[in-house]
Amino acid sequence: MGRDEARVAARGLTPMAVRNYATGRGWVLDPRVKDRFWLLTHPRHPLRQLLVPKDVQDPGFEDGMIDVATRVADLEQRSLATILVDLQTADADVLRIRLVGPDAGRGDVSLATDVALRDGARRALLASACSVLSPAPYHPRLSKGAADTLLAACRAGQTEVGSYVVRVLCPLHAVEPMLLEAIPFTRRVTISLMRAVDEIVASIEGGTMDRYVDAQAEHPGLSANLCEALVQLQPPIDDPLAERSGGEVEISTTWASDPQVGCPSPAEAPSRVVIKAEYSREIERAAQRLRPGAAKSDTRWYIGTVERLDGTIGDDGRRSGEVRLSVLLADGDSLGARATLGPEAYAVAVEAHERGRAYVMLYAALHRGRRSAQFGPVQFFAPVPEALPPG
Repeated sequence: MGRDEARVAARGLTPMAVRNYATGRGWVLDPRVKDRFWLLTHPRHPLRQLLVPKDVQDPGFEDGMIDVATRVADLEQRSLATILVDLQTADADVLRIRLVGPDAGRGDVSLATDVALRDGARRALLASACSVLSPAPYHPRLSKGAADTLLAACRAGQTEVGSYVVRVLCPLHAVEPMLLEAIPFTRRVTISLMRAVDEIVASIEGGTMDRYVDAQAEHPGLSANLCEALVQLQPPIDDPLAERSGGEVEISTTWASDPQVGCPSPAEAPSRVVIKAEYSREIERAAQRLRPGAAKSDTRWYIGTVERLDGTIGDDGRRSGEVRLSVLLADGDSLGARATLGPEAYAVAVEAHERGRAYVMLYAALHRGRRSAQFGPVQFFAPVPEALPPG
């Protein structure tokens, strides 16, 4: 980050927010200093001090804030740019989803990967929020009062340099606290998320995943919904980044700065967990075990849109083969699924795709797979009538 960029970022800082960020991380305020700045000393490093200016109008405000951010970045071993961003959002728990790998460092990914990352982050937050409200191995609907309120308050931050990072700002006090509730709902959700992800990774690496899933009642943050969200965070198989980067995903959290709430200790919740690409199969298998009846295929009517056509022309000159669909699920979410169609059904799919977002209906067995899902033999495939008959 250049000096001019740093000055622009420092200009947007709020003195109280910066002070709270420091005190929330253990820096001690010196009450004896009565000048137009706050003096803070680190408890483990007495020679490290911060001079936080109190007046935004002061000519030296920007340089003073850059000095504070530089000292914090040096102590926390993070980049100046990241620290300045966190100081601007000191009242929020900041969730970062980062693709790890040499090719992710250029800062761009396929559109499908970006969409999957953001939707995966949304689902992971919702799953954790629902588990905080009502722990269960599976949440049929990711929609509950406080969970919806929290998600509505969350904001998407700019992606960050050095890799491809999706950043979600979770305001600490987005949800009105219940009587005698000491820890804000947002913090309980982010702690639940980070703790559950850490437990999942540790169980996989320790070879104890089956026992961990069997003991779900002892791990309230674990759910099929969370596992499915974590699998979704991995780059799609047809994204070259999945092969080049190894598909590792790093999930990290920077805790909001509130002296009354404080920051969780590493024993309470880690601030960083890395999910290796090869862990996805175990995580998906856990999701299938936690989801009721997930092992069985579900043969019924489905409605969706045709997203991609991958058929080929046969000897008879007609096109048939695989299509990719986005089907609507009972809980209101959508799921990517593949289907193999004969010439007649494939012609219907082509017409629906050319019309753009036109709905089709099909009757088939749905088998959930690693990245999406696969329909068994399609028994019926047709466009959805503009006016469906009653009932």
